[in-house]
Amino acid sequence: MLGVTLQGVSLYQIKYIYVEADGLRRGVVEPQTLWAQIGDSDSIEVKPLAKALETIYLHLEELNRLYSEKHFDDPQWVTARMLEVLPLDACVKQRMLQSPTVTRPIQWICELMASDPKS
Repeated sequence: MLGVTLQGVSLYQIKYIYVEADGLRRGVVEPQTLWAQIGDSDSIEVKPLAKALETIYLHLEELNRLYSEKHFDDPQWVTARMLEVLPLDACVKQRMLQSPTVTRPIQWICELMASDPKS
């Protein structure tokens, strides 16, 4: 059995997967764009998420090394990274990624953090 580790560099939607005669699984994917830009950057507060993400990166060196450039002032970047590190079901992450704008995922993560007694 051959194991393969993948590292994502872009967002894709898997259209379908098929298995070849030798058992190799292959798939067809379609590139996806992340959320549409938010119109008014002042209308959404990403600073609490950015601060939490910075704290996570400070304590987990392995995660910190994943991104040589960090964009804590970019709502899309911060939200995508939070979805990567939060222990959420894949279906929840998928639903957040399919949101038309970044606003709803930011609000949802902020609500989640506010409801956690450890935060």
